[in-house]
Amino acid sequence: MSGLSKEQLEHLFDDFTFLPMVDYYFSSADTDNSGFIEKKEINNFLTKFAEERSIDPPSNKEIEETLKKFDTNKDGKLSKSEFVFLIKKCIKEILLVK
Repeated sequence: MSGLSKEQLEHLFDDFTFLPMVDYYFSSADTDNSGFIEKKEINNFLTKFAEERSIDPPSNKEIEETLKKFDTNKDGKLSKSEFVFLIKKCIKEILLVK
């Protein structure tokens, strides 16, 4: 498991910790400063995220599936509110890998 206690996990997802984390990752992923994360930016973000954690980077198919899953309004890009769910998924997967 992750080695984190229930309290540490709850703290990780509380608004005071989680929202600044989302802002940080969103800003770093939104390289063209459009206010949205497009497919190429998602690819770059997830690849870099995986490399930093020494896990396999996502395939093109996984990138497509990720965009499809988290792009709830189907405009081909992620808003910050859609991106929140992607970050939660990434964190949960990291905790499962540890």
